[in-house]
Amino acid sequence: MANDTREASIDAPESSQKDPTTPTATEHARPSTLLVLWNDWKYRHGRLVDESSGSILYDFDNKYTQLVFRRLDSVEGDQIGTASFHFISTSAIDVRIHSTSFSLKHRDWKHRDQQWLSPAFGNQTMTWSKANPWTSSSITLLDEAQLPVAKFSPGGAVTLKQPSKIEFMGERSISQEMLDELVVTGVALMRDLINQTQASAGAKAGAAEATGDV
Repeated sequence: MANDTREASIDAPESSQKDPTTPTATEHARPSTLLVLWNDWKYRHGRLVDESSGSILYDFDNKYTQLVFRRLDSVEGDQIGTASFHFISTSAIDVRIHSTSFSLKHRDWKHRDQQWLSPAFGNQTMTWSKANPWTSSSITLLDEAQLPVAKFSPGGAVTLKQPSKIEFMGERSISQEMLDELVVTGVALMRDLINQTQASAGAKAGAAEATGDV
């Protein structure tokens, strides 16, 4: 009996050990595709929906110079970050996520790619890259080794009224912090595209009026 008791006491801790496959607090079961949807035609409010489950994961407010993001997986709907725009200088977008600030900046004067030093991706230089700015409006998120992480596809070239998509690529594990950063930066660039589209349309209308072609 003594031996049986001793063996039971040895076996008990093994049965209570944590399964190494159990997700930690910061791990996230990533969706394969997020839909970016606007709630109104003025682009004042939007949401991000898991395409497979239909669950709303984030919503955001589109203010005059700022996007404000909330994550909806808690009762409070925690605000996770902001993206701020500068209409005098469009070369940078200032981002703040979970009390950490950084800026998205053009790689150089010849490229429209946006880069930043990423806190969530281990301080790698991450890049939202457009393969061909003249023939495609899609942008791909690349890590420092130029491996694709996600692809953002605007829903419409001009009005963006159709759902846009963020599609995850590869087998990379995505933490909650990575997902938050990817969402904020990706939607910020979508907003930047809207600004560029509206500015271009306004400039063309002004030129047409000046030349009497209206």
